[in-house]
Amino acid sequence: MIEQTELTRVLACLQRSIADDYRATIQEPDDTLPMVDITIACDEDGDGFAYQTGDNSFAGDCYGFPVWAVSTLSREDNPAHVAAELLAQLREGLPA
Repeated sequence: MIEQTELTRVLACLQRSIADDYRATIQEPDDTLPMVDITIACDEDGDGFAYQTGDNSFAGDCYGFPVWAVSTLSREDNPAHVAAELLAQLREGLPA
């Protein structure tokens, strides 16, 4: 399975790139907190993974993987907490 520390590092790096005008598509329309949509996907073993930000409706690195997790990431979020949430979603989608 993807290590939480590795995913936390990825999210912390992404977090530093969130600009003032970034808005996630899954947040409330009147929310002005800068944030991005984040999608993590992995293979059936949970080892290989990819991530993408923004709208995942049409294309992106995650399309090569069958198990997905989706959340948002703001500059105020704790990257370790978001990583734990995403990993929990992935675990739910992995075969038993």
